[in-house]
Amino acid sequence: MTDAVRQAKWRERDTKHLVQVRLTPEAVERLDKLVRRAGASGRAELIQRLLMADAGPSPSWVQNESVRLARAWFRATGQRSYSMQDEEFVYEVFAYTRR
Repeated sequence: MTDAVRQAKWRERDTKHLVQVRLTPEAVERLDKLVRRAGASGRAELIQRLLMADAGPSPSWVQNESVRLARAWFRATGQRSYSMQDEEFVYEVFAYTRR
């Protein structure tokens, strides 16, 4: 069986989709740091974890990213608190000024 045939058969069974993106060098550097911090096997795995809210085996990276994203949201909206809920919990985030 040729490599092309073998590859075509594999693609038929593969449920994932190829996505190509163009990122700035700074974004690639940040992505690579996150891959190392999260213990992911590569960029695609980390992006999938982010999109699916999957902390994986090293959940501390999710905490760091959530704080960074919350800070960006607070700055963009000018708000100082946010509350959301799911089926089990109510989550509240507050931004305080340093003293």
